[in-house]
Amino acid sequence: MDLRTRTPHALLVPALWPGHFTPFLPIMRKLVEHNISFTICTTQKRVDELREYEADGQFGSVTTEFLAIFREDSPLLRDSEQLPEHDLQKQFQAHLDQLDSSKYTCLIADMFLGFTKELADKWDVPWYMMISTNTSFALLMLQGQAAVEGGWHPNDPVKKNRSVELRGLEIFRAGELPDGLSDDPDSYCFHAIGTRTAAGLLINTFESLEKQQLDTLRSQLQVMALDGKVPKVLPIGPLLLLPSFSQNRRRKQNSSEMDPAIQWLDSRSESSVLYICFGSYRDIPTYYIRELERGLLLVDIPFLWAQRLPPNILKADVFSPDFESRTKDRGLLVTDWVPQREILDHPSTGGFLSHCGWNSILESVLSAVPIMACPLYAEQAMNSRFIVDVLEMAVEVNRSDELTGEEVAAAAVTIMTGERGSQIRQRMLKSKNAGHEAVAEGGSSHRYFEEFLADISMR
Repeated sequence: MDLRTRTPHALLVPALWPGHFTPFLPIMRKLVEHNISFTICTTQKRVDELREYEADGQFGSVTTEFLAIFREDSPLLRDSEQLPEHDLQKQFQAHLDQLDSSKYTCLIADMFLGFTKELADKWDVPWYMMISTNTSFALLMLQGQAAVEGGWHPNDPVKKNRSVELRGLEIFRAGELPDGLSDDPDSYCFHAIGTRTAAGLLINTFESLEKQQLDTLRSQLQVMALDGKVPKVLPIGPLLLLPSFSQNRRRKQNSSEMDPAIQWLDSRSESSVLYICFGSYRDIPTYYIRELERGLLLVDIPFLWAQRLPPNILKADVFSPDFESRTKDRGLLVTDWVPQREILDHPSTGGFLSHCGWNSILESVLSAVPIMACPLYAEQAMNSRFIVDVLEMAVEVNRSDELTGEEVAAAAVTIMTGERGSQIRQRMLKSKNAGHEAVAEGGSSHRYFEEFLADISMR
């Protein structure tokens, strides 16, 4: 059947990390607003959440289908450094009988789930890649095979400290690229093919934030596209500024004003608090914790440290016995979920020591809170280099793989009390305003989103 005669129906396949699933929520919301039906493949926990939103009437009259395809105990949920595409592919293929190929008119998949491209080709429907991180990583994926063949990876003893000799990636040292280039090179070669053959690349960024990188990506796609079909580059972010089902529901159920962290911030003076958070799943190395503690003890700066702990692990198992008591007058340790966006938006928050996940970076930019860059894994070192050297919105905590308390203290003083911190804040304010303009009606991201929706609506 000709796609133009079908009722538009998107098949969504997000990855399992929170930072990769969350961008799909505003996409679903946009589909609902444009009366486009959709099916989403995810975990049972996510299916249950989506059904709650459906019960609230948040999907309106749009036809929706929620399929529990992936296991809750997938390696991807246990260790953020692992990218077990092959394991996820097996799970996905084991449930193909649940998919009705006759109704789908497009497929939108996470950037690490390129195996779904084969299915889209089989069904003869356009395949879109959702890139939940920055454009530099899209350039790396596009040139993944060249990176592998050229030895541009962190474990090459000769090249790890050299600038990468690939278009658009010259600002990075090879040592700042993801370990996957050496640990699983075949995946990056595979990603390169998917990036070149997608109908479009949906990127959680906006034109003015990454203009040079986006222009380079477009020009490289012109050169590297197969069969003369050049993928569209569609920066549709920052997606966190768009309506999201989880945001709406959380505001109903869990008022941030009642959160202990917010209440504590209410007692602090303006821009005085350093917020520390390394994301949801990663276990922070013990020596990192000790050096962070030592750095915080070296300076008299109030801090809010949010450190989620693995099951059956107590605060006393992670932090030094006397650290909390020594800093109780100016610090708060939280080992549960915290409302990060509300914390960053709070007037008392003046800096953010971050692992440099892209979503956290965007949240910080849109709150105009300067960043202390302390990357740990995956593409975070690339994100760090970009915001430190290109955007000039962050201070680098440690250049080497090691971390010292002195480095933590020096960066904290720079961000919280120095002139450089004030300059960073002013640059962030400009980007904050630009981000809001991008998603507003007529803005660049709004136009790209409308173009994408028109394409998949076939109108």
